[in-house]
Amino acid sequence: MLRAALATLAVLTLAQPARASDWIERYFGVGSGGDQAAACGEARDHAQGNSFKACVDRRGKRGDAAYTDCICAAKGEQMHVCNVNLKVRCEVAAAVSGGPQSAAKRGAPKGRAGAIARRPALEVGK
Repeated sequence: MLRAALATLAVLTLAQPARASDWIERYFGVGSGGDQAAACGEARDHAQGNSFKACVDRRGKRGDAAYTDCICAAKGEQMHVCNVNLKVRCEVAAAVSGGPQSAAKRGAPKGRAGAIARRPALEVGK
């Protein structure tokens, strides 16, 4: 029984799940057209356009993306209205190391609020 518990623990520990810090963002698209294929294509284009800045708000990096099934309703014989979702996998962006900008990104002090920046006086001819 102890061996079974240890084996189960080993399997759970050694499994390679997705990083806990990755996340999924979803974007909606809608399209209409004379036939279902055209309406689905328009819905996919709309979802792609909506996902242009995917992952940026949380400072991530865009990963794989996949569309859900296109779902349509016929409005008469000549009009199809379809919608689709685009699932975008976002990954944590690699940390920037070194350089003067990295201190600013970490929230280091940038100067006093309301302080006037002054340049040192230029020395004219010695």
